[in-house]
Amino acid sequence: MTAPKGKRQKEYESLLWTNFQTGCENPFYNYFFPRLIEYAKRMHYDTERVKDYIQEIFIALRKRVGDQSRRPLKIRSIKGYLCRSLDNKYRKMRKMDGKIEWSESDLSISNQNKMINHPCPAQYEYDPMPFGSLCFKYKRIICLKAQKYSYKEIAEIMNMPTPEAARALMARARKEYKKRAGKK
Repeated sequence: MTAPKGKRQKEYESLLWTNFQTGCENPFYNYFFPRLIEYAKRMHYDTERVKDYIQEIFIALRKRVGDQSRRPLKIRSIKGYLCRSLDNKYRKMRKMDGKIEWSESDLSISNQNKMINHPCPAQYEYDPMPFGSLCFKYKRIICLKAQKYSYKEIAEIMNMPTPEAARALMARARKEYKKRAGKK
C-alpha cells in the first residue's frame, strides 16, 4: 500500500502509530525510516550515523510503548516526535564527540543568502558570528526554513500548536539575527 498524500497523510501516520502500539512494527518502520533519512539529509546530518540513531530511537520507542509500568505516550504528531527525537539524539551524540551544535559547517554555502529570507538577499551577507550566538530554537527554525520546510511541518517538528506560532518564532529569530548582526 502506498502512503497517502495531503490531508490523509496525517490520518495514515496516526493509524501506523496506533498499529505500532499494538505490536505491528514493520509498516511503521518502513514508512518512517526513509522519511527520517530524508529529514536528516535536509538538515545536513551525517546520514550514516543517523541510520544507527534512527534504529536506537525505534528500539527505545518500542521499549517505551511495551513498558506497562509507565504511563502511555501521548503524542500529537508521531512525525514531529520522531524528528525531535532524532534532533535530540544527534545533538547528544555530537556533544559527546565534543563538536559544537549547528556550526557553520552544518549549513550549506548555497543556503546562506536564503537563510534569513530577506526581501533583498544581496543586501545582506550571512555572518556566522551572529548566527552562532542565537539560541538553539532560533537556529533550528532558521535551518528548517532554509531547508524549505513549510510552517506547518516546522510546527509539527518543533511541537508548536499552530503554523502561525512557527511563523511568529521565525519572525523573532530574524529580528534577533538582524539585531546581533547590527542590521536594521
